Amino acid sequence: MMFARGFQLPQESGEDKGDEVMQMNLRRIGLTRSLLLASILLLPSWEVMAEKDEISVGLQTGLMLPGFSPTSSTAFTLATWNAGICGTYAVLDDLTLTASFIFSVFDGSANGYRKVVDDLEYKGKLRFASQLYQPEVGARYKVYGGYDLAPYVEASLGYAWSVYDSPKMTTAQDQELGIEVKDFADGAFMLTVGIYADYRLFNMLLVGLGFRYSQALGTPLLQGYFSFPLQVSYYW
Repeated sequence: MMFARGFQLPQESGEDKGDEVMQMNLRRIGLTRSLLLASILLLPSWEVMAEKDEISVGLQTGLMLPGFSPTSSTAFTLATWNAGICGTYAVLDDLTLTASFIFSVFDGSANGYRKVVDDLEYKGKLRFASQLYQPEVGARYKVYGGYDLAPYVEASLGYAWSVYDSPKMTTAQDQELGIEVKDFADGAFMLTVGIYADYRLFNMLLVGLGFRYSQALGTPLLQGYFSFPLQVSYYW
């Protein structure tokens, strides 16, 4: 009698499977250790020292949107640049005092300007060339610290002195009214609030960018403006 002998494929034993799983786990543990080591080595490049008593001095420029209308009828809004100096002193690790001075030049127009001539009041548009001078002091609060990139909220109080040269009074359609308006100047305290962020470079430079709104505390011709300051400072 002939019996058919069956053939079976070789199968791995339970011991072989256990060795394979152990080797995979060891490889995963080794990869995890490598990632942790890399993180530890890279972490000091992001950390910074405490900022208390830190001082910085630098230059500032930025885009400014005064609360006036442009002189050109084809322009959408009035935009100009400002320039100045800035400085900070860190009272605490997360609280910094600020000081700055900015200067700006632009041409603009103000609607609803009123002037009294011979007991008669005239109302129209005032076109002018202006120079703005504004010193201010304030404070910044750091939202979180310990890293090269730091965000802030800020507030400041300044005084805006504006000079208006070659003013001309016109109608809303830019037709001159023939009313003489002499050069003049006015000023008011300005309250500024905004957000700001700076980044540390080469352990000696601060490069910062912000978004602010300034509102006049009074009734000058310039009632307020938006600005986007860019500051580059040396710190120690």
